[in-house]
Amino acid sequence: MGSYLLGRRIGAGGMSSIYAARQESRVGIGRLVAVKMMNPALRDRTRIKMFLREALISTQLEHPNIVRTYGVLRSRGRLCLAMEFLHGVNLSSLLRETGKPLPVGVALKIAADVAAALHAAHELRDSHGTRLGIVHQDVSPHNVMVTYEGTTKLLDFGIARLSSIDASWTAAPKGKTAYIAPEQVTYGKLDRRVDIFALGVVLHELLTAKRLFGRDSVGQTISAIVNDDIPDVRTVNESVPADVAEIVARALERDPKKRYGDAEAMREALLEARDSNGIERVSGPALGAWLRNAVPPVHSPAELENEIVLTSSGTLKASHPHVSEPLTHLPRASRRARGVLSGMPPAMPPPPASRPPTATTAQRTATTRFSMSLLTATAAFGVVLIVLAFLFLAVRFR
Repeated sequence: MGSYLLGRRIGAGGMSSIYAARQESRVGIGRLVAVKMMNPALRDRTRIKMFLREALISTQLEHPNIVRTYGVLRSRGRLCLAMEFLHGVNLSSLLRETGKPLPVGVALKIAADVAAALHAAHELRDSHGTRLGIVHQDVSPHNVMVTYEGTTKLLDFGIARLSSIDASWTAAPKGKTAYIAPEQVTYGKLDRRVDIFALGVVLHELLTAKRLFGRDSVGQTISAIVNDDIPDVRTVNESVPADVAEIVARALERDPKKRYGDAEAMREALLEARDSNGIERVSGPALGAWLRNAVPPVHSPAELENEIVLTSSGTLKASHPHVSEPLTHLPRASRRARGVLSGMPPAMPPPPASRPPTATTAQRTATTRFSMSLLTATAAFGVVLIVLAFLFLAVRFR
């Protein structure tokens, strides 16, 4: 996997920080990546398990709308994930910066892309064809990013669940409180439809620029999710077509059986509503151009990469160490987990053992010349002694 030169911090969360980094290969070719580094203060078994769970899941997910994870690393005892670098803005920042509802076509494009990502995760199977039963459990504006190239990316599978290896599906609620489904609050059976509910909340907020369930306290937020009336998006944004509002309402049904059965069905409904209402299709380049106009980028990937190169060469003060220890194996998982996740990519080979320093060519040449000079001097001294001995004998017996 090569080594990683860390640059500036570009993101932070409760469990980890994300740094821009340059991956250095052994043949001198580098690329810009992101390194997600677990916070050093959080080393209890539960959080380590969550971090490794994300690694187990995300290294197997390959979809254009899911951030790619290249591998697991360790730097000075801290676990890290090497991931695809995304040059963009998450939906939380986007809503905060614009302060108004997104254009309907843009909101539908983003929601349809997230639905495609969720469906790919929900349908992921192991090498034996068994569905893993992944549920993201943390779909929120903070975990959806739109890049300046016009791609929507779903992030952070850190608290995802796998029904195929988790013993119980009735667990305490996880994820950001304002985006959890009612059944997560009432300890009901959890399946992929909790992600559909969360996507419904996200789409509602994209179309209204207002928090749907966010309240002053966790208790009030949970009460709103379970009990409060859910306003129609058209009461805030009259430009939303009626059938789009119906899609949002169906995704937000408190009874899971009344929601869409899977994310693909919701995606198809969104695209059909777009076409039937004559809403312009937003392409990837068009989405990227809209984002650049709405939230201009602060820096370019090339600028970040140049900064990292300058830092590593000593022109700037390096604030972080190199990350150069590929984790050749994950800590022991449960027997059942190892069987289900047997489709993981093979571990990277360990880096070659360091060799003791060897003499350079110049050093070897100097040593050889010194030895030859010493040998020559010794021979000459011997000849002188022989000559002197011969002269001594000649004079003595003359």
